[in-house]
Amino acid sequence: MTNYTEIPESFKLAYFNKFANINMGKIEELAKEDPIIFAYFYLGQKMRLHQAYIIHKLLTAKPKTEKIGERIAMCVSRQLGKSIGFCVFAIWACWYNKRPVTMFKTTTIY
Repeated sequence: MTNYTEIPESFKLAYFNKFANINMGKIEELAKEDPIIFAYFYLGQKMRLHQAYIIHKLLTAKPKTEKIGERIAMCVSRQLGKSIGFCVFAIWACWYNKRPVTMFKTTTIY
């Protein structure tokens, strides 16, 4: 059974190795695909492990279908950086147009 209260070890290793041997010449490409790298190099904000995990879950949520849109539910305690994490995700999604909607195919955050 899946334990939803712990961050998996595989994610922890991937997160801590993310900045280990980074090619500084490819920051633009890496930031386009990863909001954590985007936050660090473009916003000057190093995301904490649990913030990065929430963003990872946002990115890997079940895709929307004709009947149901893309959804994710979180139960997170106070003072964990939810607002910062979501703002980083929103800025990244808008900057790279990751969730295009509307008739102009632009990402919109309300």
